[in-house]
Amino acid sequence: MTNEYYPFSDVTCHHFNDNNGCTFCGYKYQKRSVSEKPVSLVEQIEHFDKFVLSNIDDICKRDRLIIAPNGSWFTQITKELRRHIYQFIENEKISFIQYESRATLFDISKARTELSINFRGDELESKVCELKESIDEINATHIVSLGLEVANDYDLKKINKGAILEDYINASREILNRNGILCCNILIAPPKVDDPIYKALFTAKYAVETLGAKELLVMSCIPMKHTKAYELWKLGEWNPINATAASEILHIIREKHPSVNVKFKDLRVYSFHGRYGEFFRENRQWSDEEKLLERKKVRDISKKVYYL
Repeated sequence: MTNEYYPFSDVTCHHFNDNNGCTFCGYKYQKRSVSEKPVSLVEQIEHFDKFVLSNIDDICKRDRLIIAPNGSWFTQITKELRRHIYQFIENEKISFIQYESRATLFDISKARTELSINFRGDELESKVCELKESIDEINATHIVSLGLEVANDYDLKKINKGAILEDYINASREILNRNGILCCNILIAPPKVDDPIYKALFTAKYAVETLGAKELLVMSCIPMKHTKAYELWKLGEWNPINATAASEILHIIREKHPSVNVKFKDLRVYSFHGRYGEFFRENRQWSDEEKLLERKKVRDISKKVYYL
């Protein structure tokens, strides 16, 4: 998407520095967003300006600027860069800004502990204060994405998410209290998660009915190079869900939550991307009968979620 900006910074997600991050996340290894050398504010602003210069038409057409930081908008994006981005949005009359955050950062006590992984002393206290300020900037033009992934505490631990459902409840409350719009990311079939179809549908329902999400981003989990998920895929211990089942999950979520803006990143979007190393899908055409049976399987599972 050409309205999706990846900030350029040398600061990496504190969760990665603490214990290698989520099993599926490869932001740390994306050169487009993580520099091996320190990046000055001037360089960050120049990087952003270059992006918007090339993509201004699409940003205005979509009426939304998406910021995709390595970790969280609140901790990875400096105050000065945030101000610069806000000014751009105001000047171009863009209605919405969307960005991501780790749910735990909305609990200041947890946030202080997590930020201490990357910062110390006065710098830590400065970052905590800046975090509070940036959270208070949330308003009705802000779409805040939380990486919910799978609404199950046991599974969140399996994928090394570093958060529990209580954190998402607290974060969603803080976002909605400031009139922000909540978006939840849903990951289909992360590694080692049992009953992946049921879990994906249940997570969508949980995001909408319990957390109050008005937007959902549904994604098939892919083995990104250098991650634990990639190692498991190489060992044959985990494999992404097939595209037919994934698309049926999407259709059901849209049917059951018609007032929610549901977006989808298809498996095929990622299949030939370089950062996925040796991962590829056999280009095999399923028969109509195979597709029908697979879709029926998903529909049958959905009844356990929506008709209890």
